[in-house]
Amino acid sequence: MSAMSESTRKGSGLRVVGLAVVCFGAGLVVGMGWYRGRDESRKDAGGLFSGRPWLSAMGAPAVVDEGAQGIYARLVGAGREDFVRELGRLPEWDGSSPTVRAKWMALAIRWVLEDAEDGAGFLMEQREDAKLKPFAKLFRDVWAKQDLAGASAFSEGLVASGHEVSWWMKGSCEAAQREADPDGFLRGLPTEDYYERRNEIAASIARFATTEPGKAAAFLAEMGDCQERRTSVVELGHKWARHDPAAARSWALGVADEWERYLAFDAVISELAKSDLPAAMASYRELIEMGAEPVITNVVPTLESHEKIAAALARKNPGEALQWVNAMGLAWMSDFVLTEMDGLLPNDPAAFRSFLEAMELEETRLEMAESFRVDFNADPATLFGEMVNLPRDAFTTALLRESVRQWMAVDAGATRRAILALPEGPRAEAGAEALEQTGRFKSTEEAITFAREAGVTAIGEEFTDWVGVRDDVRVAADYLASGRSDALPAIMARWASRSPAEAAAWSATLPDEALRARLVEPLVNEWVGKDSLAASEWVASLDAGPVREAGANRLARALLQVEPASAFAWALTLGDRDERAWLARDAYRNWHRRAPVDATGALGAAEIPPELRESLRSSP
Repeated sequence: MSAMSESTRKGSGLRVVGLAVVCFGAGLVVGMGWYRGRDESRKDAGGLFSGRPWLSAMGAPAVVDEGAQGIYARLVGAGREDFVRELGRLPEWDGSSPTVRAKWMALAIRWVLEDAEDGAGFLMEQREDAKLKPFAKLFRDVWAKQDLAGASAFSEGLVASGHEVSWWMKGSCEAAQREADPDGFLRGLPTEDYYERRNEIAASIARFATTEPGKAAAFLAEMGDCQERRTSVVELGHKWARHDPAAARSWALGVADEWERYLAFDAVISELAKSDLPAAMASYRELIEMGAEPVITNVVPTLESHEKIAAALARKNPGEALQWVNAMGLAWMSDFVLTEMDGLLPNDPAAFRSFLEAMELEETRLEMAESFRVDFNADPATLFGEMVNLPRDAFTTALLRESVRQWMAVDAGATRRAILALPEGPRAEAGAEALEQTGRFKSTEEAITFAREAGVTAIGEEFTDWVGVRDDVRVAADYLASGRSDALPAIMARWASRSPAEAAAWSATLPDEALRARLVEPLVNEWVGKDSLAASEWVASLDAGPVREAGANRLARALLQVEPASAFAWALTLGDRDERAWLARDAYRNWHRRAPVDATGALGAAEIPPELRESLRSSP
């Protein structure tokens, strides 16, 4: 840690002294506390943690090593320079290391005892130093615990003087006061203007909720209507129910405000869901009968016990969870149930079937088909068999495909053999998913052989991306061209991005002219980006007909912005009158903007119908 320069340290010290002068009343008390602390430090030099039971709550180790004891002993009577030098020697803060923690505490305690105000002045001056922030927090807390009166007087002096960091000691003093005299602290909290002290209110409610919840409840009953009260009601309900659910329930049902009564009871039910699920379910029904409605809203706090119950049920019996949310009018929570039960079913096929049977509505099954994910790694073969025998719909098909995906990762060979043994319908569905696991095939030929045997007709994007850039892509293209052409354009695009001339030569061998025309678009699109001249020469070499027409159309579209003159020439070769007029007009307009003389001359020389020429002439 870095230390301040001598001049900065002196300046800092003067400012702190000045603060005591300006805030005379507070400063006098602070000064007296300071010197009283220095006197006590002489008596306390022998024991680091003696007489300070509060240190254990701050993480003090049970046994203090010699290093920490040494810091504490050798700084008796030390000044700022000594403390700053020692601060620079401290190891980096590590909350998990008792040895490091003890050294930091030893320095903080000794500095507070010797000259707390001077230490505070230095740390406030260096508050932007990120390395010092953890020590500054520890120093404040130690001071407030060691000498609450002196620390509070110093804090009040900062506020009274309008100091730029008037907040510096406030939080630590309030925390120490709350621990030292919780009743007094609670009585001192405001019953109006809650926002400024919302943190103290929340901390006090949390403090009393576990020890004397009745006092917290009495305080909340006196508060006016505000967001802080609603938040604290929920906090109290949770904490009280953890150690005395019956008393918490009785209090919640007696809360005066209707919405807060719902919130309090909801908090109690949420805790019951962790320990007594049947009681939580019965209480939730009671909550609904009282008039509460779970709503999706951005306003907080809101009701949440329905989620806690559904989650607990889902982890126990997913089918029962779905039945419960439907019975409670919470069908929109189906996705939530799926999330909570993720990974639980594979170990229990019976629970899996129970879950499926609970989904009575077809639309619910379809909505969940895409979001459901199950971890089949535990026993993928058994669960694959379970799903194969289920009635086919979008949901069960999604589950079948998911089981294939995960089983392929475990044992690709066994998965493929099981798929090939299935009846025709599920065999093709499962085979399509297996084909997507491209990393499980050694070659395109192996993948296509499997696809052929499984009767796969729907080829996915993962497979087309994989096979399209392989040297043996032609194996897949030949297979897909034989009546399975839906994925062929995507493969052609990937092939053409790597080797357009090779892809074009292969497409020319196809006997189906309509298919060749379909493949021209992805081929030319990729080819133009790599070499527009070569693409144009290839299209020009084609015989008149649908394939050449498709190629010319695609060339004209691809060249509109980059080569409008070429686009214009290709547009004029089109046989479709509407396409020719539309593309020629756009190409001519772009060309005319760049080179009006050339464009006008070309239009005059073009062998086109007079009406098209006149239309183009008037278009720019």
